[in-house]
Amino acid sequence: MQVIKCGSIGIAYKKAVEYILRKGVIKQIHGVDVLQANECALEIRVDNYDDWSDLAPFGEMSNKTYVDEFLNPDKGDHPYTYGERICNFGVGYNQLNVVIEKLRKEKYTRQSVIVIWNPITDNVMEDCPCMQHIQFYFDDADNFTMKVLFRSNDWYGALMSNLSGMKQVFTIVADAIDVVPVRMVWESNCPHIYWYNIEECERKWGLVNR
Repeated sequence: MQVIKCGSIGIAYKKAVEYILRKGVIKQIHGVDVLQANECALEIRVDNYDDWSDLAPFGEMSNKTYVDEFLNPDKGDHPYTYGERICNFGVGYNQLNVVIEKLRKEKYTRQSVIVIWNPITDNVMEDCPCMQHIQFYFDDADNFTMKVLFRSNDWYGALMSNLSGMKQVFTIVADAIDVVPVRMVWESNCPHIYWYNIEECERKWGLVNR
């Protein structure tokens, strides 16, 4: 698996899209053409404030609004939201509170896990969650780490917001156990860019031979 080391969220976004442009191939998936690359992990330093990229297809204020609403436990009219799955799974089960309590009781626990996928609903849902799994742990250098797994991830249209929302989650957990959030490991099994964004990406990043 390709691992791309990134000094910040802003850098991660740029490197992620560049990776797809350089390595991706066109595939038709569920009736839609995408430029998709092999599985890839972004290893990101988050103990800084470089949390934005002007290359994103939306404004910084729109991104802030997304982050502000990210952990809303009410899914509203949507089939699901990440906030609902994290803070209100099933019938009122707050997974975020549970992982915090696990880490408070045992710093080096390997059980501080949040699961997004609900097999009862998501196996029959047309637009099912892309994010699957979140785990919090300390690496061998004692850096507090959050690992996120995506089955599929739009690395142009969605990644910037996803990264920002998940840094908020990471920060909340770190603050609750009085540590500094340091590493975010972002693993995507099928990172891609939709066909209608490819030309715009190539223009912003400069033409890249594929």
